[in-house]
Amino acid sequence: MSYIYEAMDRAKEAIAHGFRGVKKQYKKVYEIIDARWSEQLHRPLHAAGHVLNPQLYYKAQEEGTLAKTLWTEYIVCVEKLVHDTTIQDALVAELPKYKMADGLFGCGPAKRARDTRSPVKHQTCKSLP
Repeated sequence: MSYIYEAMDRAKEAIAHGFRGVKKQYKKVYEIIDARWSEQLHRPLHAAGHVLNPQLYYKAQEEGTLAKTLWTEYIVCVEKLVHDTTIQDALVAELPKYKMADGLFGCGPAKRARDTRSPVKHQTCKSLP
């Protein structure tokens, strides 16, 4: 699920390339894709999956391509899936650490694992004393 945003971006790039970058020729195709995306595929759960996938999140953050609305959708997802407000607050409180790769999110093994490990597998990183 977390790869759907990346897949959409790649598909659109391939379409533009197929039309040799002539926007007038692929504009209608983009409109169809964007309509389907908005109506059927773009959901808070997909947004949460995207931003919580370290490989995709930190790459998009470096490139400056991460949509600001994804965090709003992440919060919507948390509110829908987690009914305990104490846990919701704890999840939201950890966001700055994740965004800045602070603490365990920024240790060497965690950084190296971004591109080598599946985001669905359990990963741990021990902090140094």
